[in-house]
Amino acid sequence: MRTLLLLSLCLCALPGQAQRLGIAPHLGTLGPGLDLAVQVAAPLNLRVGGHYLTLSRDYDTSIEDLKVNFEGDVRLVSAAAFLDYHPFKGSFRLTGGVFYNDNTFSGKGRPDQASYTSGNITFTREELGTIDAQLTFPALNPYAGLGFGNVASGRRRLAFMLDLGALYQGPPAFTMTCTGAISPTCEQAPEVERKMESYKVYPVLSLGLAIRIAR
Repeated sequence: MRTLLLLSLCLCALPGQAQRLGIAPHLGTLGPGLDLAVQVAAPLNLRVGGHYLTLSRDYDTSIEDLKVNFEGDVRLVSAAAFLDYHPFKGSFRLTGGVFYNDNTFSGKGRPDQASYTSGNITFTREELGTIDAQLTFPALNPYAGLGFGNVASGRRRLAFMLDLGALYQGPPAFTMTCTGAISPTCEQAPEVERKMESYKVYPVLSLGLAIRIAR
């Protein structure tokens, strides 16, 4: 979150704008987050924010007739800078910005069986090996959207906040590392990556509370 801290310091250093300042905790498809905003002109707010969420889940899958247990991890970590344009000087806004995207999805798989027999050959769990898979995205992603809630210069000290938009993250990169007898499974990684090329746009929906802390 070093990037978010630097952006926040730069935002707070803008001259003459400390009287138009607000924060906005929120929750959405990018995970929980917090924004800090300052008014830079009558219809414009500069907003920086960040998101952080980690989740873990175990699940089972099958490779042919071999049962494999995966320990999956989801890591949603990002920092962003936005320009909010309020065309009617009210709650409604149009938003453009850029994200630093450090989101990753990973899983470590191990055979769920003590041994596995293929033909006349029996493999122990250790001989079968492991699978490590990871999904990553390009670091810098543009964002465009619309929403409601004037974080920095609204008429009310507390206001409902809604963001609806799209994050263009580009095609993800999928990698697999295998050991042991199941190593041929890793040959499928390029095919899996090709199938995921269409997932270039990440939908963003966020609900929160805009809190004006200085006027």
